[in-house]
Amino acid sequence: MAGSSPPQRGGSGRPGAGPGVGLPGFSDPATALTQLADLDPPADLAQRFADLEVLARRMLLVDEPGALGDDEAARLYLEGLRRLEAGDFDGALERFIASMREDRALDDEAARRTCVALFRFLGQEHPAVAARRSEFAGALYV
Repeated sequence: MAGSSPPQRGGSGRPGAGPGVGLPGFSDPATALTQLADLDPPADLAQRFADLEVLARRMLLVDEPGALGDDEAARLYLEGLRRLEAGDFDGALERFIASMREDRALDDEAARRTCVALFRFLGQEHPAVAARRSEFAGALYV
């Protein structure tokens, strides 16, 4: 991780791209990745850092909409990332789960992996996690 410089995001005019969300991994993933590269977290925090890294790397795709293709699963996944960037966790999870149902294999199971990282990052008691956990489980076995 250290020594690699993630691509920089330009100042986009997208709603939710500003500091309002308060989580750099969602609104400024390149900065979050740079900050994470400089840390050496204790073992009990390692998973939280790993989850934030997964989320920040996925958020970089918002600026590359064609990177995943142009099918329905890719469209849903990118819409989920945009919702995540805006701080709409429930809407993001809903789109990621819909993307899983369309094409679970999309980009090495990106939707599933993003859901898992977001569930852990937010915590089991977060309302969006509580609302979407069973729907996620159902989508795993379709």
